[in-house]
Amino acid sequence: MQPGKYVVVPTTWDADEEADFMLRVFSEAKNEITNVEDSEASSDLALRPSSPAPAVPDKPQNDKLKKFFFDQSGADMALDSWELHTAMTDVLQQKLDEDTCRHMVALCDKNASGKLFYDDFEALWGFFKQWKAVFREQDKQNTGKIPSVELKLCLQSLGFQLNARALASLVYRYADRKRRVKFDSYVQCVLRLQLLNRSYRKYQTDDHAIFSLNEFLTESLRV
Repeated sequence: MQPGKYVVVPTTWDADEEADFMLRVFSEAKNEITNVEDSEASSDLALRPSSPAPAVPDKPQNDKLKKFFFDQSGADMALDSWELHTAMTDVLQQKLDEDTCRHMVALCDKNASGKLFYDDFEALWGFFKQWKAVFREQDKQNTGKIPSVELKLCLQSLGFQLNARALASLVYRYADRKRRVKFDSYVQCVLRLQLLNRSYRKYQTDDHAIFSLNEFLTESLRV
């Protein structure tokens, strides 16, 4: 082949079907091959999630959200992870795991009380609507699952710029045997990235972060 730039496009017979492929490169001269995504991505991985755009005030909608929250919260006027799980699954018909709801509480629990008060819940609801809207854009068939290759597009829409290795790790952890990511797993993935980002920023100095062992364990157990 003549020296130049070439593009290799792996493909499968059916749309949205994933498969492994191997690329072998034979060269008469000594050569080095690098992954473009890895070489261009920063060591910081650009973990800077975008926040939902401020909503236009809608008093009927806010009143409805408040009524829903206080109907579910009980005497303490707060939601713990179990109450949130009941509210999300039984009332709002959102298929979420209990562990997902624990992470949701951890994300917006400002007082480390293990509970969400109304302001916390309102912030969480804004995030949840954003995550769901992004997921629906990729879930063309409305199956509740997306091909793992689309996970990258979802995360990019939310402000996460991850390299190939980080994305591969997320796919191994959150995709099923057919390499599809269900909505609950996608929410868990986003929550984990959000919490990791917050932990890193908490101890960040310039382009790195320094943790003691106890700090590392404490932050890791919250994720």
